[in-house]
Amino acid sequence: MKKNKSINTELIGYKLYGIISTFKDYKTVFLINNDLNIQLEKITDHENKAFENYYYFTNSDYEYFFFKNKQFNDFILKKFKNIHYFLFLKSHLPIERPDGFIQPLINNSLIQQCLKIHDEETLEMLIHCLELSMI
Repeated sequence: MKKNKSINTELIGYKLYGIISTFKDYKTVFLINNDLNIQLEKITDHENKAFENYYYFTNSDYEYFFFKNKQFNDFILKKFKNIHYFLFLKSHLPIERPDGFIQPLINNSLIQQCLKIHDEETLEMLIHCLELSMI
């Protein structure tokens, strides 16, 4: 008998994209800012135990977090070692939104890949890390 997989409703409104790019983080952020018409800004918090630094922006639709997968000489998401960066989005509305806004980034020839990651365990772990980093 096939087991139904339930969707964790607490994760609705969160999105995670893996980005493969040979550029440094600041150049990749420049491309993202231009493609998505946002203004990610670098946040460096020396007391933050989860991230050395990350980029952040908020608007009426989402909070955006961009970070390197490799932090403190280790991978944040070990099962995605081939992904250089992540763009994590938190919606301001508790509804699922279409992914069309990300299309310019997916089509950008300077970014090798932009992949949506649907792994609930990974989303939960990132939510926890980001909540700790915002305290």
